Amino acid sequence: MIGSSARSQIEDLIESMHRMSIGNTPFVQVEEGIFAKIEWKNRFGSIKDRPAFYMIYSLREAGDLDNRIIIEASSGNTGLAISGIARMLGLKSVIVLPENASSATKQLILSNGSELIETPAKTGTEGSIKVVNEMVSAGNYVWLNQHSNTKNSDAHYYTTAREMAEAEGKPAAIIAGIGTGGTITGIARYFKEMDPGIRIIGVQPSPGSHIHGLRNAFSSKYRGIIDRYGDLIDEIVYVNEDQAKAEIKRYYERTGDLIGISSGANLFAARTMKERYGKIFTVFPDSGEKYRDELDFLKQ
Repeated sequence: MIGSSARSQIEDLIESMHRMSIGNTPFVQVEEGIFAKIEWKNRFGSIKDRPAFYMIYSLREAGDLDNRIIIEASSGNTGLAISGIARMLGLKSVIVLPENASSATKQLILSNGSELIETPAKTGTEGSIKVVNEMVSAGNYVWLNQHSNTKNSDAHYYTTAREMAEAEGKPAAIIAGIGTGGTITGIARYFKEMDPGIRIIGVQPSPGSHIHGLRNAFSSKYRGIIDRYGDLIDEIVYVNEDQAKAEIKRYYERTGDLIGISSGANLFAARTMKERYGKIFTVFPDSGEKYRDELDFLKQ
């Protein structure tokens, strides 16, 4: 339970988020028994707008951003969200991300006025985090540290999950990709309080696969959120790139909407689980527009 003062602060934060056109995204039945949050409807195009705003707002309210530069390691969407929010709030930011992040994402980060630092693709987000660690120790930076910052998970507890419940009640299972662990643990915390029997299923890339925004967080040394809340995850489903992209193609041909690669992975996992659970909630973290160069079926 939280006190009335803390609750009032959270409601003020959520109201500020909504004024920036973040949150209150559509929650739609994408096929029988599967409901998805359409998160590319957030202002900067992804589900990462929510925790980025929550983390930055909380630091600003505490006075911790005065004359300092925000820095974060990202695989793409969080960096884009931070750069856009920082620009709107008149703050400086540095985004560190692997060089194989989508070119569209990198261009948008630069257009927001952020400094962009690229790290070798082979070291993944782990390599980017290492660079941030080194820079923070030597400069006037505030590291949001999305992989360990509990505000990341809180953003989904107080907004994403609540919006789902208000729209469609409760599911039998929730399926979400695991990157930092913020999305799945925030949603899990909310719904497990509602009904501990709701099944929480995480989606991770199959060994050797690269799916933007997802990683095997349990084997990472940067897994603060997973260490704290990971026991709420009941099961893991592994999805490879081909399966995710085939789902994107199928969905695009049926609806005309181009979903992102992690969205395709979530939908693949949800469809494989549909008969077992009946009613499933998931998220579409972003659209496929940034990944057009990787989707061969669009070139045919």
